[in-house]
Amino acid sequence: MSHVRRAAFLTVFSACLLTACAGPGGPGPRGGGPGGGQPPGARGALAELDGAYIAQPIALVLAGYDADHDGSLTRAELSEGAASEWVRMDRNADSTVSLIELSAWADTYLGSATARPSQLSFDRDGSGSISSREVMTQLEAEFATADKNGDGVVTRGELIRQLNLPSQQMGGRGGPGGGRPRGNGGPGGGQAPR
Repeated sequence: MSHVRRAAFLTVFSACLLTACAGPGGPGPRGGGPGGGQPPGARGALAELDGAYIAQPIALVLAGYDADHDGSLTRAELSEGAASEWVRMDRNADSTVSLIELSAWADTYLGSATARPSQLSFDRDGSGSISSREVMTQLEAEFATADKNGDGVVTRGELIRQLNLPSQQMGGRGGPGGGRPRGNGGPGGGQAPR
């Protein structure tokens, strides 16, 4: 009789455990806020960011190359700055930058070891180490990307961009009546043919 009781107890216990695991995690709707989605307060924080001006981490490095402090960066200043950057990157002065050296440099000068440009951006030949030429090539590419009007000079205004968030990220609702838009394309809201 004790085996039957034990089996019944284990069955009921297992069923309760599975039910608890299958239910939502904790009180309230999943995903944070009412109806899911962002946690309360996130919409306000995102709304504050909408329209804000931001700069990529590499923009901080490029701005630091402005030797005459006139608010703009020329190609000559870029070349001088890149030479100084190479010395900062190649900490052991062995004429190559290892992943460890690049991570330390990125952490200090970009603000994070995982900030871009990454090792893959710098290591153009895929050798696993970075040469001074590869550093210059990447910094020239960053300069060209930043030089939005192509005049060979990068201004502070070209190093920043305005952040415009889609209204749905700020808590706006898609589709009629709020919530997610209905249907997945095609007439009648059905799935589009594949």
